[in-house]
Order: sequence, then structure tokens, then C-alpha cells
Amino acid sequence: MRTHGWSSDLPQDDAEARRRIIAATRRCVDRLGPEKTGLASVAAEVGVSRPTIYHYFPSTEALLRETGVEAAAEFLDRLAAHLVLLEDPLEILLESLIYSAEHLPVDPYVSLLLVTGHTESFVRSITTPLGRAAGLALLARLPIDWPALGADSGSLDELNELMLRTLQSLILEPLGRPEMRAYLDRWIRPALLAHLELGTARHRQGWG
Repeated sequence: MRTHGWSSDLPQDDAEARRRIIAATRRCVDRLGPEKTGLASVAAEVGVSRPTIYHYFPSTEALLRETGVEAAAEFLDRLAAHLVLLEDPLEILLESLIYSAEHLPVDPYVSLLLVTGHTESFVRSITTPLGRAAGLALLARLPIDWPALGADSGSLDELNELMLRTLQSLILEPLGRPEMRAYLDRWIRPALLAHLELGTARHRQGWG
């Protein structure tokens, strides 16, 4: 652990140091915005030198991405709370898409996963390995009994692909909630229903 600086309040260990750096990054985002937040501003906020920040995070991109990952976990908590009263799997999936399309692009911390903060970069990042992992984490958090629907790891991967690519289109071409809901009901609901029914049929017949 680097002990220089820290505004005369040294962290107890490396884990605390990393937490404090990430907290400082979020404060800088609040004050400066994602695009103007960098190692220099974070170092000044923490009260250390830039080399000290480099000791814990090898680049600005690494720091911003880890801050974004932490924020993404908090986003999943908010989404889970938003869906808590829903029971129908189709409604849960559709509402999770709508909520994500409305809130992800404007979340100042989740946008750090993009580093640049541009919508085009966000859209491209959704289907990267990091985006796919986040999508699977979301599906696991949803109040859906996947085994009862016959969903195995393969079918969840396919469902994740559909959800992520749908989210890409909704962010690239934003719609109001009524229009978004109508679009999802017309085009995505049948695909989700067919996928869930196929999984259930396979499960009942012992195929998967």
C-alpha cells in the first residue's frame, strides 16, 4: 500500500485504498461529468499523486471501468426493486428491457463502463464479454424460476443475446415508454414467449 499523501488519513490496506479511490472517482463524476473525470482530478480529490493512483489502477480506463462495474451492481439492485411486484415471466422480461433502456443511458456511473460516455460506444459495448456477463447477471437476479421454465445455461445464453440486442436497438433509437411498450409487445413478446415455451416443453419431455 502506498502511504504518501491521502490528506493525512492513510487507508488501512489496499482494499480500503481502492474503495476510497472509486468513491473519489464518483465525486469527480458528480462535479465534472464523466468526460472530464481522469486520473489527475481523481488524484487531487483523494489527496495523492497520479503514480499512487497508477499503483492501484493501471490506466484511466481501468479506473473508470471498475467504478462503472460497481455502479452496475447498484443498478441491478434498483431494477430488482422495480420488478418486485411482477410475477409473470414475460412481463418481468419486458419491463426489465424498458427500465434498462430508460435508465442505463443516463446513469452517470454506469456510463463509465463506456469510458467515453458516447451513446454509440455504449451500444457497441452491450454485446462485449463484459456486457454479456452483465446481462447474465441481470437474468439471474430477475424474480423468475428458470428451472421451472426448462431454462439451462444454453437457453439463458440465447435469451441473453436477444435481450441485449433488443436493448441495443432501444438505446440507439430511443422511444417513449408507450411506443417502446407497443414495439416490444408486437415484436419481442412473441419471440420471448416462443423461447420460454420451447424450454418448458423440452424440460417436460426430458430433452434438456
